[in-house]
Amino acid sequence: MANPQQRSFNCHACNGIIYIPYHLPPTTAPCPHCGTPLTSPPLPVTPLPVVENPPIVMASEPEIPHVTHPRAEEIPAPTTPEPVAAVATSGSENPRDKSGFYFFIGLIVLLLIVLGGGAWLLIREHRYQNNNQNLVKALDESSAPQTEEDKADLYFKKAWVDDAQVVLQAFLQAQSPEEKAKYVLGGTATLDRLRALYGEKVLSDMYITADCFYPVHNYSESKKSNIFLMTYHRETQIDMTRFFRPLISSEMLHGIEKINPLTESLGNMNQFMMPRLTIQAYFKKTDQGMLLDWDVYAQTRFQELRKFFEAGKEGEQKKFRVILIKDHLSASNVAESDVLKYVVCDPGHSDDRFTVFVKRDSPEAKALQKLDLAEGENRKTKYETATVLLEYAGEENIHLKKFVTWQFEGLGSESVNNEIPPTKEKTKGVGSDQ
Repeated sequence: MANPQQRSFNCHACNGIIYIPYHLPPTTAPCPHCGTPLTSPPLPVTPLPVVENPPIVMASEPEIPHVTHPRAEEIPAPTTPEPVAAVATSGSENPRDKSGFYFFIGLIVLLLIVLGGGAWLLIREHRYQNNNQNLVKALDESSAPQTEEDKADLYFKKAWVDDAQVVLQAFLQAQSPEEKAKYVLGGTATLDRLRALYGEKVLSDMYITADCFYPVHNYSESKKSNIFLMTYHRETQIDMTRFFRPLISSEMLHGIEKINPLTESLGNMNQFMMPRLTIQAYFKKTDQGMLLDWDVYAQTRFQELRKFFEAGKEGEQKKFRVILIKDHLSASNVAESDVLKYVVCDPGHSDDRFTVFVKRDSPEAKALQKLDLAEGENRKTKYETATVLLEYAGEENIHLKKFVTWQFEGLGSESVNNEIPPTKEKTKGVGSDQ
């Protein structure tokens, strides 16, 4: 039985059969058999139904009436008309000349009406434009910053976006770590980390431009710390260049038929998909101008936190910017345990959440008591942005080796105090223990 979801064609080089989805438009890709570049054929065109010509009906000829001509003797002799007295006088008018005169007068009146209406519309439009210009001028004068404080407020509200896009576009177009370092916080101090990631060859981000990022406005926080955020988001996409798979049918691909274990990996939909991608680009206005925070950008761009938890090496240590949350559902958080559990979350990918372990008597546990006290006061789960050093000690065994700072290091870092904060006395009332 023909497969309505699939069609095939032959390679012009090796004559191999290639199966493609039925509705796939013409797509260029290498032949899976010999590697020759080829283009898939277009969809077959369904012929239009043939309509038979209707029979031609000949119209009957009209009957010609028979006219009987009178005989000569039956034709009456012509009579001479009697003369009519001339009644016309020199002052009479021709009705045809009178109707032309009225038509000419009506045409003139219509032309005057049209000219008058056009003049009225021009005057009205001129007045509207003048009023509109005066209104726009008045609004501009009222909204224009009058003082330095007003100008600063305008910058934090929307003008910062232009500076951030210029810096981001220059960073993306840079072709070496040395060039990229000019546009990031830390400058040359980040060269070692840039070279460790990019090496001698910089990864191409040609499909990502500054226009792909949209601003996240936070006026109060931006004005307080000179920190700004822009985000890039791309949904899951299918990579069409890898969609030619002659070893597996569409029925197997969608689970309708059983699949051969040898070709199971080829039929996995993940093989054809580019995963969802989110990039967070933080900027900070410094004395050298607007600069990009490269650490958060690279961590979210390449999902380094997930890679560390999934493919880390024994004893490997790495610093991450994370959202830190107390793990309430863990049995290790009971008083008898020597180990506490916390959840670290990637700031750009909410699905990348992982559990880390902290020794109860360590300085890191003392610093993290900030979360515990905040929870006790607000009666809700508390989370904070932080910079931590993680150590890979095996699968599902990641230790928080060092608590570096609250917030993201290099942006809005807050000094760490490892002393245990004093516990506030609890009084009876709303939100207190009875």
